[in-house]
This record gives sequence, structure tokens and C-alpha cells, in this order.
Amino acid sequence: MTEFVYTQAIVLRKDLNMSKGKLAVQAAHAAIASCRFAKDRDLVLFWFNEGQRKIAFRALSEEHLLRLYEKAQAFDLPCYLVEDFGLTEFHGIKTKTALGVGPCTIEKMNEFTKDLELY
Repeated sequence: MTEFVYTQAIVLRKDLNMSKGKLAVQAAHAAIASCRFAKDRDLVLFWFNEGQRKIAFRALSEEHLLRLYEKAQAFDLPCYLVEDFGLTEFHGIKTKTALGVGPCTIEKMNEFTKDLELY
């Protein structure tokens, strides 16, 4: 079994009751975009080469998601807040749906996610 050193967290809003397809796409947006904002490109490469470990967590509301975004920034973690344009599920209303955090070391991520529930 592979011993992972790096990980990424995808936080998805549970209160929106997104369809499975919408959920998958929002998670993909979060994963790709948070990688783009990682300052340490070598770390991203190491994470990529070891298998791009990810864990999905739930946010209970938009307010909860925004607090986690602020917390990720305070932890100086690469992160990206996804805002959907509302073209398919949210009746034309822009909606904050997901947050990508990392990649970073598992130790840093565990500190960030210690109070979160798995999705």
C-alpha cells in the first residue's frame, strides 16, 4: 500500500442537494482550481506523482463554506472557492458550491479538517 505524504480536500455544500453530476463537476472545479493557486509547484508535482490523494468533506451552509475558505487562507493553504453560474440547477442564481484546499502535507490538512465531517 502506498504511504501518502500529500493530500487535497474538497469541501462540498450538503444543503444544496446537488444532483450527482453537478456534485462531481463542482468537485472537479475545486480540485483543479486550488492546484492552480499552489505556490510550491514541486509539492504539486510530488502530490500528482503519488496519486493525487483527495478527501471530500461537507459544508453545512454557504456561511460554513465561507468560514472554511477564510480558515484555509489563514492557514496559508492553496484554495479556491467555486461559484456556479446557475445555468443548470440554481435557477440563474450564482451559488457558492464548493471549496478546494491543497494540495499540502497531510499534517497541515489534518489540522485544517479536524472538525469536518466526511461527505
